[in-house]
Amino acid sequence: MSDPQRQITARVSFGGKQLEAPAIDLGLPGKMVLWGITYRLVNQFRDVLESGEERPLPYELPL
Repeated sequence: MSDPQRQITARVSFGGKQLEAPAIDLGLPGKMVLWGITYRLVNQFRDVLESGEERPLPYELPL
């Protein structure tokens, strides 16, 4: 998921509307991409892991 080539802008449907949103291509042909709040949470979690910083649990991510 951290591969820059998987970071895309995807056309998605939400609430009956079409929009473009940052997304992660999961490499599953014909399947949906990861976008929206799930995209945001995965990126925040990846940032925490990649920082190498030790944090006490539970840890709150800033909104």
